[in-house]
Amino acid sequence: MSWALEADIRNAIAEQECVEPESIDVHENLCAQLGMDSLSELAMVAMIENRFDVTIPDARLEDLKSVEGIADVLESLGVVPTGWDMRIEELAS
Repeated sequence: MSWALEADIRNAIAEQECVEPESIDVHENLCAQLGMDSLSELAMVAMIENRFDVTIPDARLEDLKSVEGIADVLESLGVVPTGWDMRIEELAS
């Protein structure tokens, strides 16, 4: 799993939940850590989909319980960390 993608996810969730990114443990359940209810969880999924320009299949929603799980799902959908897509294009040319 990409540490850069984990950092992008942590920062996005921290911004949405108004907490410091460092306070989020990438391995722990986000709802338990942040006191998120089901509505907050749905808002998080929508924010992740919008920020990373993906549609997360319903079958993978259960995997979105931690930053680590979200990163695994996003990587399986071909998402690269923010800014890396431009760097990859530079290296390819």
